[in-house]
Amino acid sequence: MLSDLLKNLPQLDKWHDFGEDINEVHKDIFSKNKEQVETDLRNWLSTKQPCVFGKLASKKLQGLDYHLTILDAKDLSQPDYLLFTHST
Repeated sequence: MLSDLLKNLPQLDKWHDFGEDINEVHKDIFSKNKEQVETDLRNWLSTKQPCVFGKLASKKLQGLDYHLTILDAKDLSQPDYLLFTHST
């Protein structure tokens, strides 16, 4: 299962400092539902993303966009085939 693979990845201390802006967005995204996470990530990416195309896509400008798949602990506890079932 994907969750087993993730458990085997190296883990950083929960107090690891990624920088002020990333630390702030982490506080937000790890305490909200999936829809709020997408909004927060897009807001952060619209200003902090170093790629111009990424900034535009985060705001859905100039015909650009990207799709996010946000997984939570509940998703990761399901069989892998359910993670890769596409729904619109």
